[in-house]
Amino acid sequence: MRITMIAIKRTSFCLLLALILSVMAHAQRASITYINTRGAEKVAKSALISEWTYRDIKFKGKTKRTIPTDSLISVSYKNQPEIFSTARDMIAEGNYRSAMPLLDDIIAGKTMDGKKLRKKEQWCQEPSLYHAWRLSRFLGRMKEADGYKAALLKMAPKTHFLPKVILREAQDLYDFGQFDKAIAAFAALDAKASKLGFGNEYRVLAGIGTAKALLGAGKMSEAANAQAAVSTKAKGETQRLQCEVLRGNILLAQKKVGAAESLFQELFKKANYETQSLLFAGAANGLGDCAFAAGKFKDAMYEYSKTFALFDGQEGMDEVVGWAFWRFARCCKQLAAEIDTDEAKVLKYRFRKNREVAAIQYRFSRGGQLARQDKGLGH
Repeated sequence: MRITMIAIKRTSFCLLLALILSVMAHAQRASITYINTRGAEKVAKSALISEWTYRDIKFKGKTKRTIPTDSLISVSYKNQPEIFSTARDMIAEGNYRSAMPLLDDIIAGKTMDGKKLRKKEQWCQEPSLYHAWRLSRFLGRMKEADGYKAALLKMAPKTHFLPKVILREAQDLYDFGQFDKAIAAFAALDAKASKLGFGNEYRVLAGIGTAKALLGAGKMSEAANAQAAVSTKAKGETQRLQCEVLRGNILLAQKKVGAAESLFQELFKKANYETQSLLFAGAANGLGDCAFAAGKFKDAMYEYSKTFALFDGQEGMDEVVGWAFWRFARCCKQLAAEIDTDEAKVLKYRFRKNREVAAIQYRFSRGGQLARQDKGLGH
């Protein structure tokens, strides 16, 4: 992801919050892809959504349907207000500072030309609050982010974005190296997912997060037990293979480099980079980590480069891409220390460049935080 630095005059945040508190969610048209009760993939091309919560989505296509979160594949909005589609395009391009004032206008109920959003367009305020929360955090505006979050939950207490918010906050604790707090936060996510019906995906992600935090805290046997436990919760090939990536990480932490490498190679062969991005990147990073542990820094660089070459800037890939940039940088530093030629200067430059990308562009990732520590920066 890349940020275009544009100076802007921001609307009073307090005013924005006051304007949205009375806003109610409105139905919207969307193309909805889901798995039906027979296990077949279906598409409702012009469905009218009446409610979308962390538990399920209700809509009317040819018939009225209620699809649980676990069976929902994707939702593509129809007839988006111009201001919302423009903001989303800017976000996709990494122009976060440019997108923020548009999101603020949407939250305040305005269109691109300053008119009021029509009643049927007001549905876009909920996702705009979520994106404003996410972007303001990335930009380091944590107090504003808290305000957007509070407003989102005030507007839609059962918003389908709630699991993402809770997961991100638990992930932050892990990224910041606060492993004991992260363990507790992931456990709380698992409990909420079970009680409120977030969907099995979040129980699996909570279990993976718990195991990674235990690993970070140096609790190897507990991490292995947590990995075994979350594997039993996995449903479907994607979740199962994500748990296998975690098993590879634990094997590597146990210094069983050969076993970890064999596992990651098998996973990499199975991964489709277009449809299984996290699996592909997790396996590539795993192979990079194995090569790094063996002192094969050029081989490690090649593996890490697969991740950031394909997924730099892709939403939802920050953790794996941030790790790839940081470890690639460390490889450059290691190799530069081993030679005394002009190539060392190039490697030192690549170290600084990739460390900077990890520290700034992927600040909210474990690799990004390690890069920031290396630069002497705070969270």
